[in-house]
Amino acid sequence: MKFDAEEFAVAWLSVAPAAGQDKARPAMHKTIAIEQHVGGVQLVATDATMVLRAWVPFMGRFDRAPLLEELPDTTAVAMDPDGRAKGLLHHALQLCRRADSDGNARPTLTLDLGRMPVDDDDRPTFVGLEAEHAVIEIPEHERLKLRIYEGDYPAWRTVLATFARQPTPGVAISPDALERLAKAASLHTGSVGWQFAGDDQPIAVQILDSYPRVSGCVMPALWDFDTNAPWTPPPLDDPDEEGEISGDGGTDELLDAAEDLVRESGMASLSLLQRRLHVGFVRAGLLMDQLEGRGVVGPSQGSRPRTVVSYDETGAVVPEDGAE
Repeated sequence: MKFDAEEFAVAWLSVAPAAGQDKARPAMHKTIAIEQHVGGVQLVATDATMVLRAWVPFMGRFDRAPLLEELPDTTAVAMDPDGRAKGLLHHALQLCRRADSDGNARPTLTLDLGRMPVDDDDRPTFVGLEAEHAVIEIPEHERLKLRIYEGDYPAWRTVLATFARQPTPGVAISPDALERLAKAASLHTGSVGWQFAGDDQPIAVQILDSYPRVSGCVMPALWDFDTNAPWTPPPLDDPDEEGEISGDGGTDELLDAAEDLVRESGMASLSLLQRRLHVGFVRAGLLMDQLEGRGVVGPSQGSRPRTVVSYDETGAVVPEDGAE
């Protein structure tokens, strides 16, 4: 896939401020979802409190941005935990501006998605069709390979598809959201436009006069994309009962079922919890955190499923195969 280097760089850097910073949520932790369509790619980032997206047509094409109901042909979620892609794309902008000032041809950018099979027995397997890495290259300058997140990405379309504009007397927006929107808008000459849908409802945002066009929404609270409503923590447990209390003040009622599931399957992934327990992305992540606190699973390993912790007869942890 070939792009104008400046267009692709501006699009990526514009949506990146919406990416999450929480390492316990690897699908959203400094990731960009790359949705490939016939005429280009849509880049999307979210942290469950904000969604930003931008459309980038292929080099030499002027296809319109896809409608929400037009699903992509393929999607890959590129991980950039160290900010290497942002560094490369800032460099691409400098190269384009230098070429413009010198009267030279602007550099191009290519994006290639590597492939791998899926090893989750509970998911349909199409060997050779699943992305493993994304390679971003500015020919004759730099080349960068980014790992691809192997699990599910939040269903962000549900928020934008149900947005209904209506008069709203006032809304509350966090200073963090304003700061990140300002960072995205700084790459363009326009300001940020807002449309409201009522108290405690997502706010539609658009960077005016942006190219590539950047739009999205800001949620009033941590959002559950599957129910399209604010995420509601489970009720508090009785502190006198046996059991652990999570950091948010309550233990999820599905925690025991989640523990049984990961021990039976021998695998601990968010997508497994979502499918088997019929919960949303955010709740699955919180369940995983509580399983870690209970000593059932190990810490987050980025895009890989967590380790299910085993114990011997004495109660000691049994190391993984090959571990000392």
